[in-house]
Amino acid sequence: MTHKRLALSVSALALLLGIAAPADALTFTCSTVARKGTLDPSNGEFGTRYDSPGINAAGDVVFFAHAKRAPRRLYLYPNAAAPSIIAGTGDGAPGGSAYKTFREPSINDAGDLAFHAKLAIGEGVFQRPAAGAVAKVAMTTDASPGGGVFEKFPAVSRVNAAGNVAFIGRVSSGADGVFLYDATLATVATVGLVGDLTLEGRQLCELIEVGLGATGTVAIHAMTKVSCADPMEAEIRGIYRHSGLLFSKVLEEGDATPIGGTTYDNFIGAPDVNASDKVMVRARTTGVVGVVGIFLTDPVGPTTTTLAATGNFAPGGGSLKSLAPGGVTDGDRAGIGARIASGTAKTGIFLFGAGDEAVVRDGDLAPNDQFGPNSFYTKINPGNRKTNEEVGVDRSGTWLAYTARVYDTIGPPGKAGLFRCNGS
Repeated sequence: MTHKRLALSVSALALLLGIAAPADALTFTCSTVARKGTLDPSNGEFGTRYDSPGINAAGDVVFFAHAKRAPRRLYLYPNAAAPSIIAGTGDGAPGGSAYKTFREPSINDAGDLAFHAKLAIGEGVFQRPAAGAVAKVAMTTDASPGGGVFEKFPAVSRVNAAGNVAFIGRVSSGADGVFLYDATLATVATVGLVGDLTLEGRQLCELIEVGLGATGTVAIHAMTKVSCADPMEAEIRGIYRHSGLLFSKVLEEGDATPIGGTTYDNFIGAPDVNASDKVMVRARTTGVVGVVGIFLTDPVGPTTTTLAATGNFAPGGGSLKSLAPGGVTDGDRAGIGARIASGTAKTGIFLFGAGDEAVVRDGDLAPNDQFGPNSFYTKINPGNRKTNEEVGVDRSGTWLAYTARVYDTIGPPGKAGLFRCNGS
């Protein structure tokens, strides 16, 4: 009886949130990129931590990890070529100083990479073309094109199809801003500065996160006011897009969501932009139901749809309990990691939109390329509420990369690894 009541409750909530009818699902074939105990290109032995994987349409994976008794490194593991180390802690960075820590790696289909690094002195944003060396995008003490000098870089976008990168810069003796690196010209230009007006007449007061699309559309997560100088005016958190003129509103706190009787209460993390300039965001709702959802806004209309939300059914059974960071595909799907309630599995990687499907769930068999027969996943995308691991998804939506723990039937049973899956 308890299970029946729970199923009815989940079903009712799913109908309220709206679930897309399943389409023809892809068949995914997965392989191991790296696992605990295997050797990196310098013969260092990998441990248990693999951070922030990015993947492209060739299945090439970029990620951060550190081998035993070795510094933290940025690795590139192509699908059909030898792996390499792009940069490591202590290595000299272009523009001066040395790498210290890394975050926010990404790779496009051409093989161009981008990442952020803290340095022995300051920090910087870097890009590496597919056929070339790592280049400086911007570093602490560089002149900002909007005036002043850069101090910090709190957010960096995914590298887009042209190899360009958008980033937020904190600036000394000038205005903080959103900036765009042109890989062809090797120049940095201002997209917008704190204090600029949006198309709706609100001022940008604080810049939080940034995303970049294939056509050059920049989306930001920002705080705005009618007047940033008015200490009595409450700030509004929102998502805004820039496609050549001013920033304009995509979504703001208090706007109605596609889920009936609810409004946006908060936006979480960075927006992502696909080739059609549609903007994907993760947000909390308030009202009739309070959930965390993945929403996609089409600038034509504009119209916003719900791709996934906590409380919805999880493909394969159970309901979605939490949603980890992911990315949007050019086919308007979201690739994300999720925790699952009331199901046989507790964690999984999913594609939502135009048919929802599970890529992999804990309990599924792990690849047998580096694990024994009948080895299985014990936890997909491990992390916690404070340190959710990101999921890598390419723009085609046919390649995904993720971390997992595995029960290995050969040798020590508990192993962590990084994996990639291809759908066809």
